[in-house]
Amino acid sequence: ITQVRYQSRVKGSLSTPSGTGKRDFSLEAQGDFDFLQRVAALPGGSGGFLRAARRFTKAASQTKVGGNHETSADLPEGARRILVGSSDNHLLQYSPDVRLTRPQLDLLQFPLDPLAVAGLLPLRTLADRSERWNADNRTAALLCGLDAVISQTTVCSLDELTDERAMVKFSCEATGAITGSASEVKCSGTLLLDRRSGLLRSLVEN
Repeated sequence: ITQVRYQSRVKGSLSTPSGTGKRDFSLEAQGDFDFLQRVAALPGGSGGFLRAARRFTKAASQTKVGGNHETSADLPEGARRILVGSSDNHLLQYSPDVRLTRPQLDLLQFPLDPLAVAGLLPLRTLADRSERWNADNRTAALLCGLDAVISQTTVCSLDELTDERAMVKFSCEATGAITGSASEVKCSGTLLLDRRSGLLRSLVEN
């Protein structure tokens, strides 16, 4: 069982159609999550599918649009046991105890999910700092939350390698669709892997 602390901070703009054309609003959002996770070992022939159980002690987000419209979401105590599984291109989250509402499901579908980050790691033993590799084809969809992928590229490279740890830089670009809307997503960052335990110590998006 591992403990995961996840924070997201978003600042940008939101464009919506209006009677006079496009209208832009400022957007600020933050999310804070803390949970215990156990990743299930699947039998051979599972095709790289993922499965995990999580117990949240914190799951909350706040969003401000246009400077004065604020919304928030959190996970109630009775819905803090969450099971996660992967389909071909995205992660599915559900509660074995209650039926989750749409806002609760949206809350849990955060980008760069720690379960999907494992797809950034190489499938071979790392030799030296010149190592570069391409991640599995579905990694971009799992990281970015795309339902369907038209094109994608996820490139990883070693930035540091010692007996104790490996620091990996990654860059991901994908085009496709999210809930039927055309989407283009780019993300990059650095992850730190503890080589002795085989566990991810941290991941920071640039």
